[in-house]
Amino acid sequence: MNNSVFEPIQLKKVIDEQSRRYADTALYEIVIELSACAPQYWQEIFNHLWQQNFYMMKRDAVAYSYNVTITCVPDELQQSHVPELKRVVEQTNNEYKNYLIQKAQHEAALKAQAGVEKDKLKKLSDNVSFD
Repeated sequence: MNNSVFEPIQLKKVIDEQSRRYADTALYEIVIELSACAPQYWQEIFNHLWQQNFYMMKRDAVAYSYNVTITCVPDELQQSHVPELKRVVEQTNNEYKNYLIQKAQHEAALKAQAGVEKDKLKKLSDNVSFD
């Protein structure tokens, strides 16, 4: 995936058939579908940013390839957690996009350097004679 085609990932909807209640507690593991498959590094960024994010009703949340799960009481989700989840997803998209830009710049620099070295060797081949 290169930076010119990266579509920011969004939270889509609760996947009710994958969400479940923990036994003997009011807490649920709520599964929220992502708009696209999240690359591994995107997931790592989200998980790191979520760890760093603090707010009053904070709960555990983890990003996976196709979803984010959050452990909470269902009644808290919309008001307490969705705004924070959306904010962290937006931060994650920005960081991931910057990572892709830096990666592309680095790869372009390496390619340019390889081209210069190839030209140098070509000139050497053209200019050195063993006759």
